[in-house]
Amino acid sequence: MFGKNVFSRYKVERNDNMKISIESPTRIKMIPEAEHEKESLEALWKLIIRCDEDSKVLCPIGAYIPSEDDGASFVIQDQ
Repeated sequence: MFGKNVFSRYKVERNDNMKISIESPTRIKMIPEAEHEKESLEALWKLIIRCDEDSKVLCPIGAYIPSEDDGASFVIQDQ
C-alpha cells in the first residue's frame, strides 16, 4: 500500500513538536500542532488502521533515553 520512503516527505526539521497526552495507562492521544504534523499523523493513521484488513499495532523497539535519544522508535506489525 505504501512505498518504503512514503513518510520521508513528512520529516521536517522544526522547533515545534506534536503533543502526546497520556490519557490513561492504556491510551495516548497525539495532538498535531502544525500542518506537517497533521499530514504525518494522517499518514500513520492510514498505515495502521485499515478497513479492508486487520489493523496494525505499534510496538516499541530498542530503548528511549531522553538525554541520549532524539525520539522513540516503534515497529508497525500485525496484531
